[in-house]
Amino acid sequence: MPIFGSISLHLLCMFTILTTSACGNSIKGAKSSETAGTKSSAAAGSKSPAIAGTKTEAAASVSEPSPPVAKLPQSPSSKNGSPGSPLIPSQEPSQLSKAPPGSKLSSGGSGGALTNHVVTIDGVEVKVYPSSKMTKPARLAVWLHGDNASGYNNDIIFDELIKYSEQNGLLFIAALAPNRSSWWTAKVHADNFAHVIDALHAKYDIDKTKTLYSGVSGGSDFMTIHFLPKYGFKYPGDVALTCGGSNALPFSYAVTPEIARSIRLHYVYGDKDFLAIPDGPYGPQILYSIDTYTKKGFSVTKEVLPGKRHCEFDTYVKITEAWTTFLKP
Repeated sequence: MPIFGSISLHLLCMFTILTTSACGNSIKGAKSSETAGTKSSAAAGSKSPAIAGTKTEAAASVSEPSPPVAKLPQSPSSKNGSPGSPLIPSQEPSQLSKAPPGSKLSSGGSGGALTNHVVTIDGVEVKVYPSSKMTKPARLAVWLHGDNASGYNNDIIFDELIKYSEQNGLLFIAALAPNRSSWWTAKVHADNFAHVIDALHAKYDIDKTKTLYSGVSGGSDFMTIHFLPKYGFKYPGDVALTCGGSNALPFSYAVTPEIARSIRLHYVYGDKDFLAIPDGPYGPQILYSIDTYTKKGFSVTKEVLPGKRHCEFDTYVKITEAWTTFLKP
């Protein structure tokens, strides 16, 4: 969207927070909420991606990460200057066809800690919660926060997802954006996050074909704008997108029928969400996203919540509902 639209959106959302808490992510009506509706304005002189409906990418300052509890072995620094991470050989789209649909493609990793811990991988702080019921290969489950990262900093926001993952034998992670605020505001964050997954694949025996992803607001935007268009072929899985999603940047690979079958997307949003109102001042970002991924042949489903504004529902409930459906044979 134009820069002035992004700034207007930021001001509108701030006003909305003060008056209606529409940008909050309520948790059981009593837990702390995550401010997820505001989108950073673009840096002066930056340009919007040349795609209708795609949000403006903004440069974001990177604050110094807090000391990690533990670190995975790291490789030399990456191009963006942050610490590198252990990588496994890249998998080209043509190689994906070697794994028949429904088969397991084990990462073969070993040595990962089996207790809750924090690691820093390529500038991304990651909270890791291995289930005591994990089998080999395990299924990786991911949660990405919305703007301002208040949900990540307040563990109670995703506490129910930790419990769900423990019960279902998942390797659950929550990842903090490299700028410690927002995932969607920089394309390079897709590379950072890919390095996180590579490092986890090296440390744990993970089923590389069936990752469970989830995002809240800006986390959902990141998945649909940046990560899936660049790395979906390499890291397929099932994606629960709550109160977010936006039009994608150009895909870096051809979406073959097999790749399309390997990724399922489920959108949950309120019909009053300012990112889903067709005639709203900022365009129906979520609807753009649904249209883009449907036309490319991916499996896309949605749940529209009557009367709900931006993130005005328990996102963890909708994420676990989607994951439960995805986990069925």
